[in-house]
Amino acid sequence: MTNNYKTVICKSSENEEWDSFVASVPGTYFGQTTGWAEVNKTMGWNTWRFYLKDDREILAGAQIAFKEYPLIGRVGLIDQGPYLRNDDAELLKEYILQLKSFLRKNRFLLVGVTIPYFNDYYIIELKKSGLVKNPFEIPPTVVVQATLIIDLKKSKDELWADVNPGRRRNIKKGLKQKFVFREGTRKELKTFHDLLLMMCERRKSTPTHNDVEFFYRLWDNMAPQGWFKLFLLEYESKPVCALVGFTVGDTFRYWKWGWSGEYPELNFSSVLIWKTIDWAKNSGFSKFDFMQVDHSIAKIIKEGKELPQNLKEHSFSGPTQFKVRFGGDIVTTQVYLLFRNEITKTVFQYIITPLTKKRWFYKLLQVVKRKV
Repeated sequence: MTNNYKTVICKSSENEEWDSFVASVPGTYFGQTTGWAEVNKTMGWNTWRFYLKDDREILAGAQIAFKEYPLIGRVGLIDQGPYLRNDDAELLKEYILQLKSFLRKNRFLLVGVTIPYFNDYYIIELKKSGLVKNPFEIPPTVVVQATLIIDLKKSKDELWADVNPGRRRNIKKGLKQKFVFREGTRKELKTFHDLLLMMCERRKSTPTHNDVEFFYRLWDNMAPQGWFKLFLLEYESKPVCALVGFTVGDTFRYWKWGWSGEYPELNFSSVLIWKTIDWAKNSGFSKFDFMQVDHSIAKIIKEGKELPQNLKEHSFSGPTQFKVRFGGDIVTTQVYLLFRNEITKTVFQYIITPLTKKRWFYKLLQVVKRKV
């Protein structure tokens, strides 16, 4: 490509041009929006955007979340990026070249890069540009490395046929009841959060967000653009279950849900998901993303095999089994590392990597990851 562009570093909390660019990219991810960057501040992350722009529009770019550490500098994460105006390998190559310069000038030790779904051609270009696959999950790591995605371009009959037969029976039973499925408002986030806490208490698990204020902040930064939704299912005039999801671009991403535990025989949790899938299809979305599954468990279930006992006891076994029975395809992403320079890269490859095989170093790494 020609160098008819300028490089832009944006550190402001608002950037309508960037958000418009992100929303226009097929399969775009909410973590690349300025709204999410504002919410991410509550978890200790700073965020900058680095992109290439010509006289008319943004050509390529990424939002980089990072934390700063004494002595080593900044450690960053590009989650589901970078994004390109067009699927152009040369443009990606040029962007990575400029990104390397950006890292050196701004004291970044390294940046982790997770590849956007359905963009496998990135892998070839990233490797050519010197990025290496993260062999031992050094920080910063990402929670979602495998997910389940339903193709909403299918007809409703096709989507229904993809649902597990047992799950279809459960949904049919719930659909016969006189319930109300509807969108929620900001003030009803407290209801959703209460349901979430109830579910976590039953599961004896720790919620990722104990404070409802996090969800209020999320709503205030993303709902005005129509990018964050709350759905509730009510029965006998009271909320039984609820979920929240992201609606940036062409994909609905189902994020978190809660259930009071009432009326288990009516399968309202399954009904809630099915009604949301139906809403997303009717609203014109092309994909429905379940956000996270355990890849090993999902693969075994998809193949119709019996789960071994050790996987049944896995912490994410239940949620994965629940999601897989709605159909869809397993999709994975890969995490690559872009280092500040070749010296840093060599140290990590030939000194740090062998150390990860030592038990004491592995334990130390787990402690560091919890703090990052």
